[in-house]
Amino acid sequence: MISVSAGAGHDRAAQAIAAVAAESFRGRANAEWMDALRFTSSAFRKLYADSYLLMANRAPRLWGLLYSSMNSPVKPTARRAIRLIDHISYHRLVEAVRRRRPDAIVCTHFLPANAVLARRGCETGAPPVYVVVTDFDVHAHWVAPGAAGYFAASDAVAAILRGLGVPADRIHVTGIPIHPVFSKKRAASEIRREVGLDGPRRPVALVMSGGFALASMEDAVRRLAGIGADLLVVAGRNERLRTRLAKAAKGAPHVRVFGRVSNVHDLMQVSDLIVTKAGGLTASEALARSLPMVLTNPTPGQEERNADHLLEAGAAVRADSPEVLELKVRTLLGDRRRLAAMRRSAAAAAHPRAGRDILGRILSDLNP
Repeated sequence: MISVSAGAGHDRAAQAIAAVAAESFRGRANAEWMDALRFTSSAFRKLYADSYLLMANRAPRLWGLLYSSMNSPVKPTARRAIRLIDHISYHRLVEAVRRRRPDAIVCTHFLPANAVLARRGCETGAPPVYVVVTDFDVHAHWVAPGAAGYFAASDAVAAILRGLGVPADRIHVTGIPIHPVFSKKRAASEIRREVGLDGPRRPVALVMSGGFALASMEDAVRRLAGIGADLLVVAGRNERLRTRLAKAAKGAPHVRVFGRVSNVHDLMQVSDLIVTKAGGLTASEALARSLPMVLTNPTPGQEERNADHLLEAGAAVRADSPEVLELKVRTLLGDRRRLAAMRRSAAAAAHPRAGRDILGRILSDLNP
């Protein structure tokens, strides 16, 4: 499994497949995960990893324009130039892959897929390369000529891939792979005790930053603190954000602020809804937990498309300002029938077995 640590979702998808291999395919498949950026220069690594987050936070419209303007089939001359750059730039990555002598290569980002295929050339006996799309949309740059197969999040993503020239028989609709822990449940009373929900039973709203700051997140937490619900607020790796959110929640006894956590699956299980960005992995995890979503300020580009998919499925509503967010969360938590309907819609749209289906398909290809 090869990912790129530009945002957390690509890594989590690769780690999820590796976890499924260890849990459900023991003795049949061994999976190793690696981050492609570890095999590039530190300057390139920082630029590549930080550029999306910087634009998404500071200039989201610019990111949306770039996403749209580059979202067309890559012309042959440009494709040759890209392959030449990949051939030169990622030799350390390709050599690391060769040393491991895999039977198949699974990429959860387009960069390693194109890089490995560019260096491979016409080698005989080279392992097949598979591409796992990690959003409910797919950009033209995800198309890697020579890839053995593509795993799509939805029928719509499969249709886009066909439109970009990918043969239909190489596209498999599996959903986005998530860690198998999201298919398991514990006693809710035990989880509630562990996270401090040991007082009178109230509605619970989970608020997640998605790895970087939500627009006006501090204001949102202040507003949601007064709606009569318990708030579980996850700042993730952003320690500065965690400190600011803890300050914003000071004096609000029903707000609990966490930094980086390893029990998101538990937090989702005991929540009535989640407030989050429209990332493909977080959304897929919420769907597996049948958890209604309130989507905040989707970044133009893939997040907008993710939001459209979730809204159409009936599993989410959207709020683009703290005022509207407060209204939507308060209204949903007060409408149990609507929450129940959204839970059913989320469950219907979920693909909790995506990782197993992906590995099963690859093993079938390798052992027809």
